[in-house]
Order: sequence, then structure tokens, then C-alpha cells
Amino acid sequence: MQKASENQQEASVFTPPTVLELLQVLEQKDQDLEHKDHLIEERNQLIAEQQKLLKLLEEQLRLARQRRFGSSSERQPFQGDFFDEAELEVALSDVEDQLPDDAPAKPARKKREGFSDKLPRVQIHLPLSDEEKVGASKTFFTKVKEELDIVPAQARVIEYW
Repeated sequence: MQKASENQQEASVFTPPTVLELLQVLEQKDQDLEHKDHLIEERNQLIAEQQKLLKLLEEQLRLARQRRFGSSSERQPFQGDFFDEAELEVALSDVEDQLPDDAPAKPARKKREGFSDKLPRVQIHLPLSDEEKVGASKTFFTKVKEELDIVPAQARVIEYW
């Protein structure tokens, strides 16, 4: 049994690494550091982009709040002369001078045509008192108005004389 314990002691003796093994370990650590540096650089770029986007969004939010809740000026470019009546009168007279003289002031109203003669008609004669006849000399014995009376499945014109 003593030989077994001696073999274990010999096996557990530390053997120093060779120079090649140390160089490999150092290369591996250098690669790990380069990889970590690359990752850190990528993260820094990502953070910079996110900060730029955040500033842009904050500015948009600030402008939106300003438009919605901030004070606004209702000044328009033409409003400076809005209450200058003297200049307005001069401008209107200039425009009126440019208009042709034969232009009608109002377009003539079309006289409304009556309903079709093909529709059945019912005449209602309204008797007038003597007082009403005095003021109605022009309309006496003339048609005053027409109404279109629509009865389900039937249409007729009512004439008031």
C-alpha cells in the first residue's frame, strides 16, 4: 500500500506549463479581449443611435405639446391691414372701377314653371269679402298658387283661385 500512496504523490506533483501552452493561453485571452472590445463598441454605437432617436422623439413631443396646449398667434400675413378701413375703401373703389358698367347687379331670377298639365287638377275657389277684394284688384280671378298633393298611389295638383 505504500507503493500506491507514493504513486499518488508523484502524480499530484505540479508540472509547470510549457512556453507553448502559456502562449496559447495568452492568445486566447487576447482574442477574448478583442471580442469584448468589439462588443463594447457595438453597444456604444447602439446606445448613441438610441440616444439620438430619443432626443428626436422628445423634440417631436415638445412641438406637439406646444401646438396643442401652447399659446398661438392668430396673425396671418393679410391681417395687418384688416382694420385699415380707409385703404380698404380705396381698394374697393379701384376694383369697382375695373368692373364693366353693363354688368347686371343681380342675375335675373327665373320664373318658376308650374306643374305638368297632364296631372289631374282640383280647383278650390276661395270667396273673398268686400274688404279683401279692395286690395286684391290685380289678383282677382287669377290663380294664386299651386300645390302638389300626393295621395298614396295618386298625385294631383290643387289650384287656388
